[in-house]
Amino acid sequence: MITAGFRAQIKMKLWGMYVLCMIFFMSCSKTAAISPPLPEPSPLETAVRKIKQNSPEIEKYFLFDKSGELIVKADIVEEREKTGNTVCFQALYDMKQAASDSSGEYRITFILKNLDTEEIYEDKLLWKPQKDDAGILLSFDDDFYNEWESYFDLFDRYNAKVTFFVLGKYNKFSSKALERGHDIGYHTLNHLVLPNVSRQSFFIQTLSQVENFRNAKVPLVSFAYPFGLYETWMHDELLMSAFRLMIKRLFARALFFQGVLTTLFLNMTMILWQQLILC
Repeated sequence: MITAGFRAQIKMKLWGMYVLCMIFFMSCSKTAAISPPLPEPSPLETAVRKIKQNSPEIEKYFLFDKSGELIVKADIVEEREKTGNTVCFQALYDMKQAASDSSGEYRITFILKNLDTEEIYEDKLLWKPQKDDAGILLSFDDDFYNEWESYFDLFDRYNAKVTFFVLGKYNKFSSKALERGHDIGYHTLNHLVLPNVSRQSFFIQTLSQVENFRNAKVPLVSFAYPFGLYETWMHDELLMSAFRLMIKRLFARALFFQGVLTTLFLNMTMILWQQLILC
């Protein structure tokens, strides 16, 4: 039988537990209330973080300085969340001083400039090239042969391979570029807007000079549409024309080897016949 004194003890213990729980929850809510919110990262901190992570949001571009050195830059625009104001930065990557360690990881210095205040920030990023990572595709089009040739040594210095989309008829530049390890593509005969020409003109503009390049031992590995303008059927026609040309050349080679084998057979037959007569 539960006595009145025992009931009083239970009530006191339950009351004490209730008070302790109240104190605990009040202290937690009070601590949460007085904890300062995390400060908003500054536009500079955000830009630096993106550079160090090599974020895909940063679009790099390449220039040549007055001495012919390759420069890597990026323009970065950051927006303040509270005010909505934007801050513009320009990043310069110092590729000349880039150094790698035994693991193949590169340490690259970058300079970040606030275009509004002219303030400069310098830091380093770590970058390790991965297999099948995206690289740089360099291509030039039209017929600036002398200017392009003047940069051959610069391309060699950086072991850069370039695709030149040449315009017009065969030029000796194509052979020189090929000898330096570059590729040659075609950019039509007269740089016309192809969707505006007839099909006959299309074939003249795109295919009439292919054989001349092949005769000069310059294979045309790709094609660039003038102004980037085309119609869907043009892809199929160019592919089919390339296929027909390949079949034609294979057939010509087969006929050539057939002629060679026929000549050898006749010569051997004559030699054997002469030997039989002499015997």
